[in-house]
Amino acid sequence: MTVQELLARYAAGERNLSNANLSNANLSNANLSFANLSFTNLSNANLSNANLSFANLSFANLSFTNLSNANLSFANLSNANLSFANLSNANLSNADLSNANLSFADLSNANLVGADLVGADLVGANLGDANLGDADLVGANLVGANLANCTILGFKIGVATITLFKKEGGRKSYFLKDDIGNKLVFCGCWLSTLEDFEKRCKEVYPKDPKAAYEEQILQLKKLS
Repeated sequence: MTVQELLARYAAGERNLSNANLSNANLSNANLSFANLSFTNLSNANLSNANLSFANLSFANLSFTNLSNANLSFANLSNANLSFANLSNANLSNADLSNANLSFADLSNANLVGADLVGADLVGANLGDANLGDADLVGANLVGANLANCTILGFKIGVATITLFKKEGGRKSYFLKDDIGNKLVFCGCWLSTLEDFEKRCKEVYPKDPKAAYEEQILQLKKLS
């Protein structure tokens, strides 16, 4: 399918445009809101300033794609490949990015308020100045991610060092220390100071020998 065919079908009212091969396509400024583009190959495409709100892009290949300034609010990007994509200044509010591959993607200045990032791969991603307010990051992999000046659950983050830790059989958790004084523990939808995290663990796991939080908290205190 060519770009012209895609846009003509969309203009004619068709919304099921899945499984198309549009790699390297120029769709900048295109309006494809509510389109079904699941399983579509859009790798290396130019979708800058495109309107993809409410679009279905699940399982789509968007690796190395330019989505800067694109509107992806309420879009379904679950299981999509967005590795190395340019999503700077993109609107991803309330988007479904569960299990998406966002490794080494540029999400600087992106709006991720209310986004579902459960299980997302954010290894090496640039989240500088991004807004992740109310985003769900349960099970997300943030190793090597740049969180400088981003906002997570109300916390403004500076230039941060992130350390991964987890209890045996438990979820991934992160200790975050930045240059503006934050020393935070990030675990799923929980983000708090180390002191509040320790208090919460004692409340939830007072007699659980497998929790192993006491030993981990001692290690984190050494890092702080």
